Amino acid sequence: MEIKEFILFVIPMLLFGYLVEVLLRKKLKIKKKPGWFDRSVNTFHNWTLVILIVLYIAASITLDFVSTKYLIFIFITISQGVRVFMEWKFEREGREYFISLWGFSWFLVFTVSLIILF
Repeated sequence: MEIKEFILFVIPMLLFGYLVEVLLRKKLKIKKKPGWFDRSVNTFHNWTLVILIVLYIAASITLDFVSTKYLIFIFITISQGVRVFMEWKFEREGREYFISLWGFSWFLVFTVSLIILF
């Protein structure tokens, strides 16, 4: 596939993901938390992420390059799944887990689509 086709696929997908998140926040009246990167729920969540990162680094060192391509996908999938679970379990009243669940689902569809198409 050419770069033009890649860009014509990625940009609309990114816009779609962003627009659905904005609409979900409006519809469910969920306020955006400050910062956009790592919003850990509690210290247990922090430790879970640290353990996942250590496991990812160890697996990256021991596996060959072809396997590490898929390893990053597996790592992000597991860490986002943990985030959704932690938000659902410990911060239900904020309903942020709806947004995280949407982002998690969108990431899976987007990444699998990229793997299949490109």
